[in-house]
Amino acid sequence: MKVYYKIPYEEIKAYVDAFMPKLIRWFADNPKRKICKVDWFYGRSLNLHRNNYRQRITNELQQTNKGG
Repeated sequence: MKVYYKIPYEEIKAYVDAFMPKLIRWFADNPKRKICKVDWFYGRSLNLHRNNYRQRITNELQQTNKGG
Protein backbone atom coordinates (compact mmCIF):
# COMPACT_ATOMS: atom_id res chain seq x y z
CA MET A 1 0.00 0.00 0.00
CA LYS A 2 1.23 3.48 -0.85
CA VAL A 3 0.09 6.72 0.69
CA TYR A 4 0.40 9.91 -1.35
CA TYR A 5 -0.23 13.54 -0.68
CA LYS A 6 -3.30 14.53 -2.71
CA ILE A 7 -2.17 17.02 -5.34
CA PRO A 8 -4.89 19.56 -6.16
CA TYR A 9 -6.32 19.13 -9.64
CA GLU A 10 -5.52 22.76 -10.51
CA GLU A 11 -1.84 22.13 -9.76
CA ILE A 12 -1.77 19.00 -11.93
CA LYS A 13 -3.55 20.84 -14.76
CA ALA A 14 -1.09 23.74 -14.58
CA TYR A 15 1.86 21.33 -14.73
CA VAL A 16 0.36 19.51 -17.72
CA ASP A 17 -0.29 22.82 -19.51
CA ALA A 18 3.38 23.76 -19.02
CA PHE A 19 4.51 20.27 -20.08
CA MET A 20 2.55 20.05 -23.37
CA PRO A 21 4.81 22.36 -25.44
CA LYS A 22 7.81 20.29 -24.31
CA LEU A 23 6.08 17.09 -25.39
CA ILE A 24 5.13 18.56 -28.76
CA ARG A 25 8.73 19.66 -29.21
CA TRP A 26 10.01 16.20 -28.22
CA PHE A 27 7.88 14.53 -30.90
CA ALA A 28 9.05 17.12 -33.46
CA ASP A 29 12.71 16.58 -32.52
CA ASN A 30 12.33 12.78 -32.61
CA PRO A 31 10.33 12.04 -35.76
CA LYS A 32 11.13 8.32 -35.74
CA ARG A 33 9.96 7.79 -32.17
CA LYS A 34 6.34 6.69 -31.85
CA ILE A 35 6.14 6.53 -28.05
CA CYS A 36 7.29 8.93 -25.34
CA LYS A 37 7.51 7.44 -21.86
CA VAL A 38 6.75 9.97 -19.13
CA ASP A 39 6.55 9.85 -15.36
CA TRP A 40 3.05 10.82 -14.34
CA PHE A 41 1.71 11.75 -10.94
CA TYR A 42 1.56 9.40 -7.96
CA GLY A 43 4.39 7.19 -9.19
CA ARG A 44 2.72 6.19 -12.44
CA SER A 45 4.32 6.06 -15.87
CA LEU A 46 2.55 6.65 -19.17
CA ASN A 47 3.43 5.59 -22.69
CA LEU A 48 2.25 8.47 -24.85
CA HIS A 49 1.81 7.52 -28.49
CA ARG A 50 2.48 10.09 -31.16
CA ASN A 51 -0.95 9.66 -32.77
CA ASN A 52 -3.09 9.98 -29.62
CA TYR A 53 -1.10 11.60 -26.81
CA ARG A 54 -3.52 14.52 -26.45
CA GLN A 55 -6.49 12.21 -25.92
CA ARG A 56 -4.52 10.07 -23.47
CA ILE A 57 -3.54 13.11 -21.40
CA THR A 58 -7.13 14.38 -21.46
CA ASN A 59 -8.35 10.99 -20.23
CA GLU A 60 -5.75 10.91 -17.45
CA LEU A 61 -6.72 14.42 -16.34
CA GLN A 62 -10.38 13.44 -16.24
CA GLN A 63 -9.55 10.40 -14.09
CA THR A 64 -7.46 12.57 -11.78
CA ASN A 65 -10.28 15.10 -11.46
CA LYS A 66 -12.71 12.28 -10.54
CA GLY A 67 -10.34 11.13 -7.85
CA GLY A 68 -9.61 7.81 -9.53
